Amino acid sequence: SKWVLNTRNPKLSDTKVRRALAHLVDYNYLTSNVQQGMAQRIVAPISPQKPFYAKDIVLRDFNVATATDLLTQAGWKDTDQDGILDKMIGGKKTPLTIEVLAGTNSKTAELIANSVKETAKQAGVNIKIIPANLEKIRDDTQKGSFESAVLSSAIFPGLVEFYQMYHSASLAPFGDNRSRFANPRADSLITAIRTTSDEQIRNALYLKMQQLLYDEVPEIYFYSPSMRYIVRKKFDYVLTYSRPGFYDFLFKLHFKAFKRSNF
Repeated sequence: SKWVLNTRNPKLSDTKVRRALAHLVDYNYLTSNVQQGMAQRIVAPISPQKPFYAKDIVLRDFNVATATDLLTQAGWKDTDQDGILDKMIGGKKTPLTIEVLAGTNSKTAELIANSVKETAKQAGVNIKIIPANLEKIRDDTQKGSFESAVLSSAIFPGLVEFYQMYHSASLAPFGDNRSRFANPRADSLITAIRTTSDEQIRNALYLKMQQLLYDEVPEIYFYSPSMRYIVRKKFDYVLTYSRPGFYDFLFKLHFKAFKRSNF
């Protein structure tokens, strides 16, 4: 699950603001309560089990003081004492109210959005939740007519292809770059990753790309959920990171259980 930020929106175009928002998420609540402990925080849209996952990047914490400092640096102040930060943008005083699209058919998205609304309020950021069905969320994020959205995406078990989600040539609606993130260095790294055959070099490029995403914050990654399975002890089985997470043709009756069932 992640919080996609429209980096072309005037309120979200400053990296400091996006970093501040990343410090206004109560990650422990999301993993411990929303996911009931069945989730792992991540710094990038890559499985933590991958050898090229950036495990050395320090996860951002829920820190209102840090967020407030970043927002102050970005020029946001509560000039009218209404509890919401504001700033002059295009000659107009603009409150730091951020709309968040949240799926009406997803209880998880609802819980995440409500949590962020409460925590962001502590730093003077007003989160306005916009309940919407998946079709509207898909259309609005593709058109760029949104401010932010809570979305989920599958983490591919093989090599990760960043081109569709983060390359400037994939800006929606031509690709799936819904955050409208365009960065020349990112483009260069993405091209190098998909054209490099040397595993060691490619892994190093993956690490650099994850650091760039961490620094620029086009999206805020909440966690990678753990898959849940209930299997009777009499079966031998093999799990995989590929959905649905197991190979049904490899389920076999355990040898001891087979003997008990025949005698």
